[in-house]
Amino acid sequence: ESEALCSRLAIMVNGRFRCLGSIQQLKAKFGQGYTLKIKMRKETSETPESVSAIKVYIGNRLRGAE
Repeated sequence: ESEALCSRLAIMVNGRFRCLGSIQQLKAKFGQGYTLKIKMRKETSETPESVSAIKVYIGNRLRGAE
């Protein structure tokens, strides 16, 4: 939506502007992907089934997730 509505974009985090620029500039700088960190209880994270289930869940919901 922002591509259709504006020529420049600002992103605010906790009341402070973190970046400002054209959509093409921001995509080039920050559009490389995402890192997802998942915290699990120790007893859960030790089972291969739990880890596998999370990978499947994420893979089904985020295109191109590795």
